[in-house]
Amino acid sequence: MLYNGLELLAPRATSMIHGKRWTRFPDVDIARCTAILNRTGYKGFISNEYEAGGDPVEGSIKLMNDVVDALA
Repeated sequence: MLYNGLELLAPRATSMIHGKRWTRFPDVDIARCTAILNRTGYKGFISNEYEAGGDPVEGSIKLMNDVVDALA
């Protein structure tokens, strides 16, 4: 459901999407999500937010690095 929704909505996103790691969806495949964004031609910003427990600074940095690595 999560990836199907991204496939449907990404072509309509024009300026910013929200990358989030949180307890509701703890195992989101960041590489799969960024592949969807690339395939649909998304050129905007990605705003990251971390709410998955543990150290929020460390978690935020890991999420940012995961997104950057997946985009490379």
